[in-house]
Amino acid sequence: MLDMLKLMKKAAGVQKDLKKTQAELAARVVEFSSPKGEATVEATGNGMIKSVSIDPQIVDPSRIADLESAVLLAANGALKEASAVASQEMSKVTQGLGVPGLLK
Repeated sequence: MLDMLKLMKKAAGVQKDLKKTQAELAARVVEFSSPKGEATVEATGNGMIKSVSIDPQIVDPSRIADLESAVLLAANGALKEASAVASQEMSKVTQGLGVPGLLK
């Protein structure tokens, strides 16, 4: 019975830590730019795009495809980086629980 109480206490602590970490991740912002710097995207640690910045020099009707490609690269890079940050932070909270597949 003591083991169950210990487990429940630990689970409650982990749940509290998870909520705190999720809130911190929502406030954390990562930035990623396309290779040539034409577009920059900011994303939060919970996977939301916060802002997109476009270099005015590439906004030319004849370069729409370039603009779309740059935004796509920057957005995907920002989301990938945000996901990596989230995984790293969440693993700190769940480490030591010994529950496989809880959070990657």
